[in-house]
Amino acid sequence: MLFLEPLHNAWIGFNAVLGNLCRHGRDYDRLERRVFEREWFSRDDITANTCWRLQAIVQHAVRTVPHYRALFADLRIRPDEIRRPADLQRLPILRRSTLREAVGEFVSTEGRSMRCSLVRSGGGGAAGFDFPVSLDARREQQAVWWRFL
Repeated sequence: MLFLEPLHNAWIGFNAVLGNLCRHGRDYDRLERRVFEREWFSRDDITANTCWRLQAIVQHAVRTVPHYRALFADLRIRPDEIRRPADLQRLPILRRSTLREAVGEFVSTEGRSMRCSLVRSGGGGAAGFDFPVSLDARREQQAVWWRFL
């Protein structure tokens, strides 16, 4: 196992560089401030922020992701009808098998022009799969992680 140590060290170094790129990229300081400000949100602020973000995600998904555009049309649901987390009960649970069968249908049309990296899902082995994550999403994840630390 001693021969694996250089590979392990290289992997750790690569992840550190990626973390620095995420932290010091475009608009990161503003994003980090927003993450840190949420610590002081009241319960009402947290609810309002959650609902606002959910609405933005649903609007984006229905506008740019073929699977969700078709799903909302089939269910005859307008995106503006999903306002709070409880409204998500109107949507079917996404099964891993559905995602595997038509992974291309889950990629945003805007995502094709974004800078993305591939991330491996959980499940390990054959159960896991790679999916694209935008650099902006990685930056927000890094800011949340930094706040946690």
